[in-house]
Amino acid sequence: MLMRSFTLKGLRSLVPAILVAVAVILTLWSVTGLTSTPTDTLHVEPNAEPALEASLSTGFSPFMAFPEDSKVPAPDFALETLDGKTFRLSEQTGNVVVLNFWATWCPPCRAEIPDFIKLQKELGDRGLVIAGISLDEEGWEVVRPFAKELRINYPIMVDDGAAHDAYGPIGSLPSTFLIDREGTVRYYVPGMLTEEVLRPVLIKLLED
Repeated sequence: MLMRSFTLKGLRSLVPAILVAVAVILTLWSVTGLTSTPTDTLHVEPNAEPALEASLSTGFSPFMAFPEDSKVPAPDFALETLDGKTFRLSEQTGNVVVLNFWATWCPPCRAEIPDFIKLQKELGDRGLVIAGISLDEEGWEVVRPFAKELRINYPIMVDDGAAHDAYGPIGSLPSTFLIDREGTVRYYVPGMLTEEVLRPVLIKLLED
């Protein structure tokens, strides 16, 4: 439901970025010739402050920002965690929540988990809560041993449809939502995250 309304706004705001990208490519083509040899391969250096000013209109960050002038409350849901407790999103008000949709069969999902573990360990006492929602069809049968093997230190849940219906449609895995202390959705990230990219954005949200 959340992504259905977000996608329409996102597509409209992406048009200027696409036009700018086309213009840049054409300019580079005319200046350099853009040959296929390794020495002519275009290399883009990472932004020094990734995503701190992210928005759909820039097109230069993996973080898609929800409009600041229209706060989007994070849809509530309740799911059972690995340890048998109930995780209710509305009870996380006051914390910064990283809501990560993933699956055990998804290579980039597995790759980003160690960074999530590290960030939860280092920033948990400042109010960070990473919450992993598995979309594995086999459910706890595959998720439980996987989570125990990796010693995941943040809440892990298996979705029963409640979270996907509230935040979907989830078009790709992993997909991550960043929710601020007030319970407002601030960013959406389709794709893999790393500690290097995610940490400065989390610090900013934790300090707000």
